[in-house]
Amino acid sequence: MTAPAAQAAVTIRALRPADVAAAADLLVLAAGDDKRHRLIERLGSAGAGEVHHALVAERSGVIVAAGKITAEPAWPGTVSALVAVAPQERGQGLGTALAEQLAAWALDNLGPEHVLISSLRDDLDAGRRFAERYGLVVTRHSVGWRFELAGRGDEVAERAVRAADAAGVRVRIADFNAEEATILECIGRTLPGLPLPGGEDQGVDVAQARRMFPDEAVVLL
Repeated sequence: MTAPAAQAAVTIRALRPADVAAAADLLVLAAGDDKRHRLIERLGSAGAGEVHHALVAERSGVIVAAGKITAEPAWPGTVSALVAVAPQERGQGLGTALAEQLAAWALDNLGPEHVLISSLRDDLDAGRRFAERYGLVVTRHSVGWRFELAGRGDEVAERAVRAADAAGVRVRIADFNAEEATILECIGRTLPGLPLPGGEDQGVDVAQARRMFPDEAVVLL
């Protein structure tokens, strides 16, 4: 019999442009809002003076964990932190190593004008406990819901018709390019009263909130 080969060492380093897609694939597994395109945008660019710090853990050329602290322009003043580790790599301290480096960077670079948030999936108890170790506390819960669309088009259509009839409204598919102003105005009217990251008095940049919708999103009005 032969002993199993030792695993290659893990290197923690700054995220590079070539790492963005792989890092987003990991981070979206933990994110409370499943928006890969937004993670890619936030990881890949930073405006002048904008908070942006991202790390990856690499083993044998493969990204096995990622962490980031990036500004969220939709909620001015907020800074979003997130750490994720590939399922097969968990339990080895990679998440802790990334979080420790991010926390140290935050202490040196974030001021009192920043509100640090972390949007996590509500079903990840271990992730919540991990975040709480670094001083984060649960302040908001999403009251939304998720519906698996694959193979259920007829059922979705029937539900939409029943809901529209009950509400006494007509629902139609909107064209994001042709009706962007109308869609943004509707988005702006729905934001007051929502559990915003910085509290109900926090301002919202509606134009940035629009960017949370991928270009291929189906929008109903």
